[in-house]
Amino acid sequence: MTNPFIVAQLRIWRLMRMPDEEAGAAALRAAATAAGHRIVEVHGPAGEHGLTLAWQQPSPLTPKDPGGPPGGTERDILTLAACLHLCWPDPDQPILPGVASTLDALRDALKSLGVQQVIPSVNRLSAWGYLETDLGDGTIRLGPAVATWTDTEIAQLRRQHATLPGNEDAGRA
Repeated sequence: MTNPFIVAQLRIWRLMRMPDEEAGAAALRAAATAAGHRIVEVHGPAGEHGLTLAWQQPSPLTPKDPGGPPGGTERDILTLAACLHLCWPDPDQPILPGVASTLDALRDALKSLGVQQVIPSVNRLSAWGYLETDLGDGTIRLGPAVATWTDTEIAQLRRQHATLPGNEDAGRA
């Protein structure tokens, strides 16, 4: 499999296992750089390591953009903000892997803001890689796309964590 193909595959899958050899990882980084991306290591909830793609330059998908993701609605932005609070309850800890929460806790967190339908936003945020969901049991986690946010963006989220919609004690799974 060629490295450009692997980069394309990584764009689709959002997350891939670490290559077994450093030469494979170096080739993947070079292919990503040639495509205007960089490789970011992601740590999963069970301690596993994977790779995801991030833009080399700031992207319109970063949290500092007040417009949100392309096609994103105010509901999508509020949903992501509530998930950040629920799945990242301690801003002094790394944003990933975070903790699992539930759709019920998300609904409760957004009820006071007048958001009643969360599934469409959860589905969009999952498709964009910001969330990982199991709609079978209602579990929600932060997805690999949040690993692409810069240290500056994470620091800003840490400072504003208390203002995110949600309740620290709600919905931990």
